[in-house]
Amino acid sequence: MVLNVLANGVHAGTTVAGLFREDLQAAGKGSGHCAFSYFLPWNLIATNARIDVILQDSVTGVPIGQAVTLRRPLLVSAERRIDGLERQLKLLQSELEAVEARAAAAADARSTSDLFRVVAAFFQDLAEGKPRGPMISLQARLEETASRFPLVALAAPTMPLVTILVLPDGRIERLHACCAALHRAGADLSARIVVLDGHQANGEDVTLIHAAVRNLQTHRLRAEETINDALGGIDTPYVALLPAGITVAFGWLDRLVARLESDPGLGLATGILSLGGDPPAPQLLRAGPVNGLQLAEEGEDADAVDYLGMVLRTQSVMGLGGLDLSFEGLAAQVLDLCLRMRAEGLRIASDPEALGYASDAAAPLLDQAGVEDLRRLRLACSALAAQRGAVAANVTAGRRNVGRVKKVG
Repeated sequence: MVLNVLANGVHAGTTVAGLFREDLQAAGKGSGHCAFSYFLPWNLIATNARIDVILQDSVTGVPIGQAVTLRRPLLVSAERRIDGLERQLKLLQSELEAVEARAAAAADARSTSDLFRVVAAFFQDLAEGKPRGPMISLQARLEETASRFPLVALAAPTMPLVTILVLPDGRIERLHACCAALHRAGADLSARIVVLDGHQANGEDVTLIHAAVRNLQTHRLRAEETINDALGGIDTPYVALLPAGITVAFGWLDRLVARLESDPGLGLATGILSLGGDPPAPQLLRAGPVNGLQLAEEGEDADAVDYLGMVLRTQSVMGLGGLDLSFEGLAAQVLDLCLRMRAEGLRIASDPEALGYASDAAAPLLDQAGVEDLRRLRLACSALAAQRGAVAANVTAGRRNVGRVKKVG
């Protein structure tokens, strides 16, 4: 079913009620595939202290259910009061399934039921804006309940595989769109999302995004800090660099991580990109001995990528010393990192099913690089091409000599 979303009486968008929820299936609501998730547009969140949301059947116009009222101050205060709540959400979604019960079946059912009742009461308190004083964390409530059932154990939450560094461009609308896409794609369930903010975004605006996206943090660079300081603090095996001007589709992160997991020879994985509504295509570059970086032909090994929106091995990045900050801009720093990875024998892969969309304002990395940075990159390309030529010559010579080797004995 397609639903119209009305916010304060105005059409805000549409969504499809097709997500699966086990409780709906258990309640006899068809197959259970009638839930939905909708991310309100940024202009509504930013400009309205109160938003009344009504759903309508898009065909008949008949309202569905009761109106829901969202209050901005409540969202902001709730986010500030429950530090670490997103990690507990992850605990609920993935770790309660791992409850190990060694008591009788009835006791197991009772203890698990009590855990869910505690969770329900916690969120009910949040919905009503209670308590006014210090709030007991969800984890503390769960531990208190579980202590009454010593034969029930909760597995420890797992560490995410990926940290996504979101790079703002000063436009809060684009940052909101980028984070909303990560949420819709489910990336905020399996990854830690860090907005790398050089004091470009208003603090309250970012707080509103925090209230809707799981596992979201903000790293505000101090005057003496650089992006390498942020990279050096990452403790996950993989790191993604994603500019706010690019939104990703469902499966983008999972596919790129899977490529890296399955091939130790890869240092970087990227997807295909749709630029301003054009058909999606890989944005790969090839290093030449004279002209520097050019678009790679189909079938050629890539030496760099022309747009941010990639997943890298954290160990490989830091093993190369991170980004070379002697380059003037981030664009050239990333291109240089790609070339240095290739010089170390690490390959670059593009997955045709990992889809991203670039806003009209997104520019290729090569177009963002300054004159001096481009000169240095051309020198690096010449060195890489020469290295590749030397390796090819050695391989060819080795093949020619194979027939001349005589067996001894």
